[in-house]
Amino acid sequence: AIAYLKSVLPGLGCEGLTYTAAELDGGALITISGDDTGVIIGRRGETLDALQYLANIAAGRKVKVGEERTEYVKICLDIENYRAKREETLRALARRTADKAVRYHRNMTLEPMLAYERKVIHAELQNYEGVFTYSVGSDSDRRVVVALGTPENPIRPQVSHSRVKPYDPERFGKSDYNE
Repeated sequence: AIAYLKSVLPGLGCEGLTYTAAELDGGALITISGDDTGVIIGRRGETLDALQYLANIAAGRKVKVGEERTEYVKICLDIENYRAKREETLRALARRTADKAVRYHRNMTLEPMLAYERKVIHAELQNYEGVFTYSVGSDSDRRVVVALGTPENPIRPQVSHSRVKPYDPERFGKSDYNE
């Protein structure tokens, strides 16, 4: 996988990178460090996730264990601790969104996310009082909804059908339009 990354990343204009491999829960963690790594991370980690996917394919993911058994090895790719920073950002987003849902008494829908990002949101709000989470949508448009209540007893938010409030002469004074 490292050999594959070393052949691909110079094409993105990234030179002088350092690669470090470590064992991680039945898989491998490859950490990349160097200058101009923002290009490799991409917008919200999309390029990093794509490279991780390709590195998994390139590695073949099969490792022989003993005489008859083979196991799949998951390769996780990280650049300058981006994954941990992104996870903390997602946890903070989850808490802020839950606070907004309770404060405004409305269900809140987040932007589309990857599966592991949605998992972080669900885990963070699992024990949050007054809200629960579920996912809607499909494929790349799958989103997390932070809803009021519990899964067994959801609270229907109060919906105003009109955003325009009626004119109140006591509050705004007389106008030429009312005559």
